[in-house]
Amino acid sequence: MRDELYNELERVINPQEGEIVLRSIGFREARLPSTELSPRFYWSEVRRLIDAGVLVDGEALLARAAHNEYPGNAVFRASVEALEPVTEPPQPPRAERHSPPPSGPTPAPAPPTEPETYPTLVFVCSTHHAAFIEEVRRLDTRAELFFVSQGEEAQVGQIAMSLTRELTLGQIEDVRGGLVAAGAPADLEILQEVYDHRPYLLEALRVNGPDQQPYDLAGVPSITPVRDIAAAVLAHYEGRMGRRPRTVVDHQQSDGSFRRLDPAQSLHDAGVREGDTLNVYPEATAGHAELRMQAIIRVREEMHRYADQHEDFEIVDTDDPEFPTDYEIRFKGPGLRLPDQQSASALPRPEVQDKHNLLILLGPDFPLVAPAVFWLSPIFHPNIKGPDPQYPEAEGAVCLGVLAHSWRPALDFGQLCQMLVDMAGYRNYEISDSFNPIAAYWAQTEDGAAMIEAIGGKPPVPAPPPDDGALRVGALRIRRTDGVADGT
Repeated sequence: MRDELYNELERVINPQEGEIVLRSIGFREARLPSTELSPRFYWSEVRRLIDAGVLVDGEALLARAAHNEYPGNAVFRASVEALEPVTEPPQPPRAERHSPPPSGPTPAPAPPTEPETYPTLVFVCSTHHAAFIEEVRRLDTRAELFFVSQGEEAQVGQIAMSLTRELTLGQIEDVRGGLVAAGAPADLEILQEVYDHRPYLLEALRVNGPDQQPYDLAGVPSITPVRDIAAAVLAHYEGRMGRRPRTVVDHQQSDGSFRRLDPAQSLHDAGVREGDTLNVYPEATAGHAELRMQAIIRVREEMHRYADQHEDFEIVDTDDPEFPTDYEIRFKGPGLRLPDQQSASALPRPEVQDKHNLLILLGPDFPLVAPAVFWLSPIFHPNIKGPDPQYPEAEGAVCLGVLAHSWRPALDFGQLCQMLVDMAGYRNYEISDSFNPIAAYWAQTEDGAAMIEAIGGKPPVPAPPPDDGALRVGALRIRRTDGVADGT
C-alpha cells in the first residue's frame, strides 16, 4: 500500500501543497524537502525521511491528511485503512469477581459524532501560507488544516482551516495586518464562514465552455460558489467574446440530462461531486422569444400545480388562458394591516389581516428579470409599499428582497408563491431593504416583535453580506484541455 500511496501523492499533490500538508502534520521544518524538486523526487524524498524516523507514524498521518483533503480519492481512503494503527479496547484487570456480570452483550463504545457545523477560515493569497497557519493556531490551538489548493494553473493559493470557535472581526484584522506587515500582498483575502459540511477538495472536474471547449479543474474546494466556476472559465475567453456575457451553469446528470445550478450555492450544496461535468453557457438575451415563451408556459404549469396543492391559494384571474403574463391570486394566511381610521401621525397599531389579493406581472425582460408583484389588499409590512400621496401608483409594490438577491430564471414559481405567503406572515422579510420605513421601525419595537410572534412570524432576515471572495476565482486551478466536449 505504501507504493500506491506515494504514487498517488505524486499525481495529486504538488510540492508547494505538499509542504503545507507536511507542516500541518508536524514534519520538522529543517527537514522539509525543497519545493523546487519535481513531484516524483519530492515525494521520494519525503518517503526516505519518514523511513529515517523524522516523523513518528508519518505515513499514517500523511495518508489521513490527504484523505481529509480528498475524501473521494479511493487510494487515500485505502491507505488510511491500511496504515492507521488499530487500537484494541482496554481489557479489564484479571481479578476475582464479587458480583455477577451484567446480563446481555456489552454495548460497544459509541463512535465520535460529527459536528453539525464547521466554522472555517479561508486564506486566499499568493504567499505566506505557512505564516497564516501559524497565526491561526496561535489564536486557536486546536485549529486543523481542511485543505490547501495551490498549483501552476492558479494565480494564488487557497487554504481552509477548521476553527473550534468563530474569530472576532478584530482578530481576523490582526491576522491580516500581521501578514501584510510581514510582506504578504495587501489584497489578500481572509474569509470566515460556517459550513454544514466539512470542507474538502474535489480532485477533478470537467467544465465545458460556451464553445464546448473542455477545461479541467484540479483541487477544487467544495465550498466554491458555482458562479466562481463560470468566472474562471470565462477568464479564458477575454478579448474573444467582447463584453463578458451573463452565464448559467448546468450540471450533467447520470442519465445525460442537465440540471441548472444556483450560482450562489457552493459546489457541495449544489450536488457537484468528484469527476462531474459542468457546462457554462451564455444566458439568452432579454426579449429572446423562444426563451420567454418557454418560461411563460413553465410558470403557468408551476402556478396551477401550487394552487392545486394548497386549498387556501387560488388563481383568481389571468390576462390570457394559454400564455398568461398577469396573474391575480388570492390566499388565506396570517398578516397585518392598519385600521381604516389609523391616523398618519399616530403610532402604528396594526390588526390581523388573513385574506390577501396580489398581482404578479411577468415583464418584458422576464425570465432574465424577476417578476413585479403588487399587493392589492391592505397590508402593513416592511417590504411592501404603503400609501404615499406623491406616488399613489406605487402602493402595494413588493420589494422581493431575499428573492431579488438570488433571482435565477429557472426558479420554480411554486417557491415564489410560498415566499409571498411567508412574507405576508412575517416569516420572510428584511428590515434593511425596506419599502415601508414605518413598518420596519415598528417591527423592531417590543410591541411589534410581540405581535409578529403572535401571528407565527420570525425575526427579520439579515441582509446578505457583500461578496468579498473575488480572489477565489484566481485560486481555481483550471487548464484548457485538448479536444471537444464529450456528448454535450
